[in-house]
Amino acid sequence: MEGGRSDLCPPFLYGRIILADTAEAYRARAAVERANAEAATLDNVRDRCRRAEHAWTEMADRAERTTEQRLIREAATARRSDTID
Repeated sequence: MEGGRSDLCPPFLYGRIILADTAEAYRARAAVERANAEAATLDNVRDRCRRAEHAWTEMADRAERTTEQRLIREAATARRSDTID
């Protein structure tokens, strides 16, 4: 265990934050927390890991919605600029 975290946590996810702001990275983090919950022997640790998994999943969902909305907005802007020309 390094820094109080289990060996299931890839080291690139702790310490210096290297995570990109992507849904994929958030989903990977949720998977790590799911594995930690499954490996936990204490109820409070299992509950904490499940809460963390839920939070990471919500962040991934939010990141995906944000990306979708950005793409829609960019497409609308491109259409407007095409009609102006």
